[in-house]
Amino acid sequence: QSVSLRTVLETIAKEHQTDIDVVMYAFVLKHPAEIMPITGTMNVGRVKKAVDALELDLTYDEWYANFGSIQRI
Repeated sequence: QSVSLRTVLETIAKEHQTDIDVVMYAFVLKHPAEIMPITGTMNVGRVKKAVDALELDLTYDEWYANFGSIQRI
C-alpha cells in the first residue's frame, strides 16, 4: 500500500515534535550524496527551519520511508 509523502513527513515531524519543513531539510542533509540544501529565501522563519534541521538526526528507517514515498511520486 502506498503512503503519501506528506503522510510520511507528518508522521516523522510529529514523532520529533517539529515541522515537515525541518524533516525535509534533514532528509536532504542525510542523503548519501551529501547534498547541501539552498533555501533560496530571506524569510527568517524558513532559514531557521533549515538551521533546525541540522539538529534533527533522522533514523535510516525514517530516511528510507521518505525516499520510498518520493519514488512513488
